[in-house]
Amino acid sequence: MDSFESQDVIDLVESALAEGGSDSLLPERVIPMGMSQGNLLERLYKRLDDHLDNATLQMVYDDLRSELYEGIALPSLKELHTTTLNCRRCADAVKPDPNLPRWNLVDPDCVFIVDNPFYSDETVSYFLESLVEASFSSTRVCLTFVNRCPAVGKLEPQHVKNCTPYLHTELQVLKPKLIVPLGLLPTAAILGTDVKMGEVRGKTIWLGPWPLIPSYSPVYALKSGGSISSTFKSDIATAYSFCYGD
Repeated sequence: MDSFESQDVIDLVESALAEGGSDSLLPERVIPMGMSQGNLLERLYKRLDDHLDNATLQMVYDDLRSELYEGIALPSLKELHTTTLNCRRCADAVKPDPNLPRWNLVDPDCVFIVDNPFYSDETVSYFLESLVEASFSSTRVCLTFVNRCPAVGKLEPQHVKNCTPYLHTELQVLKPKLIVPLGLLPTAAILGTDVKMGEVRGKTIWLGPWPLIPSYSPVYALKSGGSISSTFKSDIATAYSFCYGD
């Protein structure tokens, strides 16, 4: 995780507050989180996959994403996370204490998204075990969250909506090769509230320049066991293959 020098944090917070609060560092114009280019990029990816090795193919798409974002002002990750840490949008329903993403925050190949950072030790162990079995390394992936503060009451749709601009901006700053939302809430935060897990789980879905492979929540997979757990681990392995090849 990026280290924060105390004076840097103070300076950034004062700048953010002076410019209008926690929204001020979120970009005014970004590549839409929508399907406009998805079909074309998906077809192109499949065609190129027949002719290029995985490493070259991923490099081509990394370059393409960089070109699509050229000229668009995005905050640095430190600026974004300083703003996130000082968010007070949901003070009625949460204890304002935002958690930041974990592991590789510089150039992750894959970003996993879970609903919140407050998992039991058993669930964390299960999730890490699943990543290791698929050959993922924490040095090459990032783990982030939809809701980042501990709830003190019932979370409403507005509270999720309050958090998603940070998530969407974060993904566009990190520019991973693949996004893996785990569970209905993270999947809906990216694809829209009308999404159905049964229709998207395990599939590669293109959202503009971003490929996604949604899967079950590790909480649900661990609790269910059996075929659900096997399917969850298979989806993680599919994500690994997408990033690195067989």
